[in-house]
Amino acid sequence: MQLTIIGQGNVGTHLAQRAREVGHDVQTWTRHEGGPIPAAPIYIICVSDDAIASVAKQLPATAVVAHTSGSTSISVLSQERRGVLYPMQTFSKSKPLNWTQVPLFVEGDVLIAQLAESMQPLSVQPLSSEQRLHLHIAAVWACNFANHCVALGADQMAEAGLDWQLLLPLIHETVDKLHHLHPREGQTGPARRHDERIISLHESVLPPHLSELYELLSRSIQKS
Repeated sequence: MQLTIIGQGNVGTHLAQRAREVGHDVQTWTRHEGGPIPAAPIYIICVSDDAIASVAKQLPATAVVAHTSGSTSISVLSQERRGVLYPMQTFSKSKPLNWTQVPLFVEGDVLIAQLAESMQPLSVQPLSSEQRLHLHIAAVWACNFANHCVALGADQMAEAGLDWQLLLPLIHETVDKLHHLHPREGQTGPARRHDERIISLHESVLPPHLSELYELLSRSIQKS
């Protein structure tokens, strides 16, 4: 297939690389490059959510146009042949990605589903815009917020002069346990035990904004 991928952030960069690897004819464009958007029968928009609609309006009405957003509805695309190609994975330009472990979620034009299959991902599944929104929210909880909590743990280790990578065996076991138990069954720690003395001790060590976050998360665990 001949594609133009618009946007070269984390998702656009990895998507273009993978599409070339599996044999597609890929052109890329970013607004920083300027000039006209390269013509193609298929356009994949990989830009910020707020910019998707305005970019789509610049593309031919007869083209197949898709975006890669988790939370933006397919309805923002004005083309008759429109779609969504949402890879539910965390992307960083500096880290190679194993596409056989990336589930792709599609909506709209059948050509987008065919493109998704050609990427040889973990799976390709149809999903409505409403379902995809809920999936994206769940992904933010499971990935983005979880990673932020690990970053806060790394900061805590640095404050004590410790290497944050000492946390890695714990993190690996936490993830491995998810293959065997529902997350609620695998929950451990002071909040799970309702150990108020330790919770209070931890909160007393933390700065106010983190103490508040620790409290909120602890009470959420206790209510689960």
